[in-house]
Amino acid sequence: MASSISNQLLIAMEQLAAQASIPNMKNIDPSLPPGWSLDRKIFNISSAPMDPVVIPNQGFLSHGPDGNGNVVYVLALGITWTQYLAYQYDGQFNQQQLPEAIAGKTSDDCKVMTIYSRAYQALRKPLWDVLPMAGTKKLYLCGMSLGAPLAQIAALDLRPGNIGPDNQDAPTSVTPCYTFSVGNIATKAMADYYKTKAPESYTHWVKTNLIVVDNFPQEPTDNDWQPLGQVTLVPSKIPLPDVPWWERSDVFYLQAIGGTPIPGVAIAPSFPNPPPGFDPVLASSMTQLIAAAYQLGQHPGATIPSTNFTLEDTIEVNDAPFALVFSSSTIIAVAIRGCTTWDEFNGYTADSGLVHPSFAPTNSSHVQRGAYNVYESQAVATTSGKTGLFGEVLYQVVKPLLTGTRKLVVTGHSLGGAIANIAAADYAMSSDRSLTVGSVYTFGCILMADYAFAQDYTKVLGDKSYQIRRLSDRIATATAEIGLQAVDKPVVLNGSLEIDEMTHHSLYGYLNLLNVYTTDLLKKANRESVSNA
Repeated sequence: MASSISNQLLIAMEQLAAQASIPNMKNIDPSLPPGWSLDRKIFNISSAPMDPVVIPNQGFLSHGPDGNGNVVYVLALGITWTQYLAYQYDGQFNQQQLPEAIAGKTSDDCKVMTIYSRAYQALRKPLWDVLPMAGTKKLYLCGMSLGAPLAQIAALDLRPGNIGPDNQDAPTSVTPCYTFSVGNIATKAMADYYKTKAPESYTHWVKTNLIVVDNFPQEPTDNDWQPLGQVTLVPSKIPLPDVPWWERSDVFYLQAIGGTPIPGVAIAPSFPNPPPGFDPVLASSMTQLIAAAYQLGQHPGATIPSTNFTLEDTIEVNDAPFALVFSSSTIIAVAIRGCTTWDEFNGYTADSGLVHPSFAPTNSSHVQRGAYNVYESQAVATTSGKTGLFGEVLYQVVKPLLTGTRKLVVTGHSLGGAIANIAAADYAMSSDRSLTVGSVYTFGCILMADYAFAQDYTKVLGDKSYQIRRLSDRIATATAEIGLQAVDKPVVLNGSLEIDEMTHHSLYGYLNLLNVYTTDLLKKANRESVSNA
């Protein structure tokens, strides 16, 4: 069954879905589209101390125009990226059956991801309690990215004939559900069952039959990991820079379905306290190289934009480019990307367990397990043909390139920043892979160390490390509450773009702000040169 709503309502639901995942919703109301009004916010019920940990989740009911002269109600459900990282810290992909009260009687192989089953059960009572506010008006559900599975499960729970936790009657007609950029959480048996019980559930994915633009929903995909509902493809060109946190963002999806983002106030970028040795022009160049790593990681074989660097080799993990090695007359640069898919996000970025790296001089030193797992994964260098563990392959590629006065720069974004820090620390601390590191530049690096490793890192790289972080990038600091910390003090990047995505974590923001900053520096230098002539 094809969706029959107006594009005006689809655009509104995308905006509402994005707002359902804003941080600090208990104290800040969501920003609603024109003509929409907030009815009530809802939050999950805290679990008992001995119950399994539940990722905090939230939502709100609002009402507004449907584009056809009617007023409709929309229940938007969400999970913030920061809460997910703080609570889903083991990187596991476990599944379980939904309770019969929610899904009805299902076969044993009808399962969804366990964390979403638990999260929805904790939100179920507040969700059902808010339904009477919609009265007899048409009700819709929506969600985006991490919060979208909650909306999908709610569509199943609210099927006609079902009963709520306090014996409430479900709506008498099917509750349509619209989700955006959502990962696969269900077994094939569950996905097939779901289509019979929630026939008006649509998951929107920026993709064509030939080109995947948003890679987040791409993996995992097999009989154990299928989408819930009908996949609706949203065509769009691959943007440049081709970076995932932008392509899965609220702004990008809004534009793809025909909406227009409301411009914010652009604030000129600045570095309030740049440390000695910090080179913003070099930093800007490194964002371009990381963008190339993302582009090839998402679209292998693509032509990367030209830079002042030459691509020497590509390091692949699981058949996907993860790190690129570049050269110039003065620099060998290693650029490492972060996660691109739901599989990589949950399996690496969200795996915040601690592990002792073999090269660390202090036995009590630990790093984030997801990043270290990539560093210890089997890898292949596609140009030189070298194979082995990622760290060793990277070392074997880089070492012979460091000729003459060339300096080694290691750089990365998000998870890639954590891997870059591990690689640089390995070169600086290890006797087996000893290399002189010229500098480390990371952007929005996730917290990746315990106190002992941070101390070890600072001793050998403290005067060469530049951990650049936007002040509003909450993802970079999400796991502070579970004990992780940065390897070094952040180099704070202030400023904002006129059009920016909600997390402020995308390399898109870092790249564009640094481009503005360095362009202004060059203009200033030219003016001074002319005035002194």
